[in-house]
Amino acid sequence: MHTIVIGYDGSESAGRALERTAELVDNGAEVVLVSAIHPLVGKGGMPFDPLEKEDYDRHLRKAEARLAELGVKVRTVEGVGDPARVIADQAKEVDADLIVVGTEHKNLLERLIMGSVSSGVAHRAECDVLVVR
Repeated sequence: MHTIVIGYDGSESAGRALERTAELVDNGAEVVLVSAIHPLVGKGGMPFDPLEKEDYDRHLRKAEARLAELGVKVRTVEGVGDPARVIADQAKEVDADLIVVGTEHKNLLERLIMGSVSSGVAHRAECDVLVVR
């Protein structure tokens, strides 16, 4: 049985990663949908913005529904922190054979300031990574 981890953030490229994963899945594959919410900086209180969490949850439910439409059974894992680290750590935990992530077309300045989740996953992963455009 193969295990595929999908890194998901609600973006268009993450949606394309869902579609590509559905094309790759065989009947015995386990699919794990992984998403991470950014933590709030500071002490005390909530670990994340509640409004961002509502949006995050809505995107995850939409992704789960889309995969179900495509006939893919999925388990969802929600994390708090750097998305690349959360995705790579979860892939390691489930002994994934493949991680599928989308990529946005960022310019150099955007990549320098915000980083690239797909690049971060590729550098941290202990399995193959498929980056979907």
